[in-house]
Amino acid sequence: MMSFLKSQISNLKSIKGFTLIELVVVIAIMALLSGFVLANYRQGQSRYDLETAAQIFIANLRRAQNLAMVGLEQNGASPFGYGIYTPDSNSYLIFYNQTGDNDYQPASIDLEVISLPSRVFISPIGRSIFFTPPDPTTYINGENSGSQSFTLTKDGEIRSVTIYSSGRIE
Repeated sequence: MMSFLKSQISNLKSIKGFTLIELVVVIAIMALLSGFVLANYRQGQSRYDLETAAQIFIANLRRAQNLAMVGLEQNGASPFGYGIYTPDSNSYLIFYNQTGDNDYQPASIDLEVISLPSRVFISPIGRSIFFTPPDPTTYINGENSGSQSFTLTKDGEIRSVTIYSSGRIE
């Protein structure tokens, strides 16, 4: 009987496994790595949202330029020009004028309102970029000179878009 117990004890000693401390250390390391991955994912998502919003804003500026070059008719009449206006920090709009104004006016007709993604903000507000056919000539806040920088922000990240009176966008 004694030899049987000794053989069982020696069998238990030869069984290999993990101790409780080893398991706790491994779980703590995995939790720490998961925390880093989650933090970087959220920061990456913020950057992605901001970059996407900036690229869409640039595309809409170019769209307004192209509409002015083409001279696309609206409701059977040729607009005087097309532009972008920032009424608030959460959106901007594409508009056209059928009057001789080189700026956004109450008589301007909104073609499309573009809402920015959640927690993405644009500044400054109350600014317009306007393009008149056929070249198109670029008017920044009613003037054909200078430049205008728009800043898009989200969670501390910043992306700037600048348009010059020459029509160049960067």
